[in-house]
Amino acid sequence: MTVPASTDAPIVDYPPLSNIHDMVNRRTASGADFVPEERITVDEALHAYTVASAKASHQEHEKGSLSTGRLADFVVLSEDIYAVDPTSIKDIGVTATVIGGEVVHGSL
Repeated sequence: MTVPASTDAPIVDYPPLSNIHDMVNRRTASGADFVPEERITVDEALHAYTVASAKASHQEHEKGSLSTGRLADFVVLSEDIYAVDPTSIKDIGVTATVIGGEVVHGSL
């Protein structure tokens, strides 16, 4: 089963990194564990936001991964999401945003 993730405001918090943080950490706003057996890895959360979301919207031939012939939509993060403490994922900054191969925020 392909499980996509999205930022469906106002149902969930808008920043995707905040949602990835919650998918990985599964804690309440007060910091208590919330169904910890449903935690997923950073890799699984990123896959849900990229490859799985593109597939769910039938756009897997245009989006979802950085590949020849696909849209160059991506962000540059201030830190390596795989290397930081998982509890600080929500604090990672976006230093650049590229849509369709053009920098629309920040610089590379």
